[in-house]
Amino acid sequence: MPWAYQGNADGVIADSRDWLGATSAEIVRNVTVGYTNSAGRFYPGMAQSTPDKPAVLGFHDTTPETNGALQGIVDWMNTNHFCTAPLRANTTGGVVPPPAPAEPTAGNLVVNPSLESMWAPGNVGGFPRDLPNCFMTAGYGTPGVKATFTATTDPSLAHSGNVAENVTVANWANGDSKLVIVQRGQGTSTSNSCTPAATPGRTYTTWVWYKGSWSGYGASTDQTKVGIVAYYRNSSNQWITWASSPLVPPSSSWNLASFTTPALPSGATAVSFGLAIAGNGSLTTDDYAMIAN
Repeated sequence: MPWAYQGNADGVIADSRDWLGATSAEIVRNVTVGYTNSAGRFYPGMAQSTPDKPAVLGFHDTTPETNGALQGIVDWMNTNHFCTAPLRANTTGGVVPPPAPAEPTAGNLVVNPSLESMWAPGNVGGFPRDLPNCFMTAGYGTPGVKATFTATTDPSLAHSGNVAENVTVANWANGDSKLVIVQRGQGTSTSNSCTPAATPGRTYTTWVWYKGSWSGYGASTDQTKVGIVAYYRNSSNQWITWASSPLVPPSSSWNLASFTTPALPSGATAVSFGLAIAGNGSLTTDDYAMIAN
């Protein structure tokens, strides 16, 4: 059932206990213009919201009556110029990433973004054939890079095309495991062909489609944490861990994660990123993108 909260110290909460048996139309009225209960107490609705006492509308224990009221509530909010921001049903108090912006239609800096081509045998970088071309495993701790990485070639398991990459972590003790854009020194053949060149002062927006199973929903206290990690190569040819996104929740279907970095430091010569899993679980990724803003 929905509840309306009128902010600050003298705010009130109208809970579903007051609304048992309410129709969809009554719920719309209650949360938009307010209502008076049987004891004569008035509960403010969205209409009583002011800049210093903003109203927040939340939902829990949804029912057919609640679902039937949603469109009426949204229509009222649109007519009265109220904004809406969706939250996950399983919000746990962690930082919830905003919805991912649309993927770029041009300017993608990622080579082999859909992971369709694999490293050729005998390549100079020495990458195994079951890894996508221009990508490498990365991580630290236990199991770190020794986690199980597998390229899936079944189109039904990929987000697009035929290939996606899975990393499965068991017996985790510390650190993380991830697939990242290849990180090599400036001027090497793999860097020249695979690693996006950097422009100091710019921010970069990254995207990656993922699905997977782990114990966590985006809170810092979750047993397993998954999020985008970005790197840059400095003028001394060292790769530096640069920035991390808010945590992303597990998803049985394909979900899009995105993160915009801070401004790139001076002296940076290349950029890289990946979706890291820290803890036990299974993570599959596909369709990477990155643009310079």
